[in-house]
Amino acid sequence: MMSYFFAADLLGFSSIVSNLGQDELDKRINVWTDLVQKVKCEAGINDLQLISDTLFMQEQDSRDGLQRTMRFARSLLEKSLHRALPIRGAITYGDVTWGSLTYGKPVIEAHSLEGSQDWIGIACSPKLPRIDCFWDWNCVVVYPVPRKYGPILLSPVLVWDTPSIDVLVSKTTAEGLYKKGDPLPWEWQLKLMHTTLFSQYVEWGSSTGLSPAHYYGTTPGHFLATRSGHKGTKP
Repeated sequence: MMSYFFAADLLGFSSIVSNLGQDELDKRINVWTDLVQKVKCEAGINDLQLISDTLFMQEQDSRDGLQRTMRFARSLLEKSLHRALPIRGAITYGDVTWGSLTYGKPVIEAHSLEGSQDWIGIACSPKLPRIDCFWDWNCVVVYPVPRKYGPILLSPVLVWDTPSIDVLVSKTTAEGLYKKGDPLPWEWQLKLMHTTLFSQYVEWGSSTGLSPAHYYGTTPGHFLATRSGHKGTKP
């Protein structure tokens, strides 16, 4: 069936499992599963599968279906981070077979797109049908999604209420995500940098009156340098 498909992973889940005792782990898992069900009901979603830290969701092939998908994804992103459960996700489209075994090209595409990202956020397939209905600095913008590897490509990205860097640091290191006293890795720092830079870009774009359907710059690093006025050092 042609449909919109959303896949998301809970970042740091293996650390949570390793760092917490069984009672604390059970509480954290209950927070995660209860939150998913709550957001599902609020967004009016029917087809959802939750397997450990991985989530699959399907919605009908319509403008309303895409809107519900984005509403669910954004709400889950914001509310899960508030509970120190950061996620990363992807929205795709195509022929999905939904059931005890869910499969199809959109499933593979969503899994690949989600796993390649290097931030806390949600990217969409570049050719997502009906996305043109939602270009808005408060909804969807074009952005070079930070990747762990591969070419720099522009994609539609969901805008969300990104917290301050202090809150990001707190909510991505608490409740089992990292052991107290252990050095924090560069992989963690880069995710936060990429997440914060996207927030700065959206804040700038919303004040310009320019179209969110275009990206203004070459890379996020170029945007940051031009906004800061940095011109390099002279020999």
